[in-house]
Amino acid sequence: MKTVYTTSTLADAELFRVRLRNYGIQSEIDGDNSPLRGPATPFNIIVSDEDFAEAEKILKEAFPAPRASRRPRKAAPAKKKAPAVWKKAKAKAKSRRR
Repeated sequence: MKTVYTTSTLADAELFRVRLRNYGIQSEIDGDNSPLRGPATPFNIIVSDEDFAEAEKILKEAFPAPRASRRPRKAAPAKKKAPAVWKKAKAKAKSRRR
């Protein structure tokens, strides 16, 4: 038995398990009945060694890898320095407070 898919939500695990069953592949969800289950405990979809390659193929069809963006990212605009007038006004306001 090999783990073909790991997720943090039971809903995702069930969806993938049902998809495998529709293709005739028997699978199990490991971790759904664990008494020590916490929020960081993953759900593993386990299939037999013979069905592992086919299950991986189905996984890649169901969840394709994200494509890289074709547009290059724009550089962040450079920060502008405050004009000298603002600096003088700020210094003048500080001197009035004293």
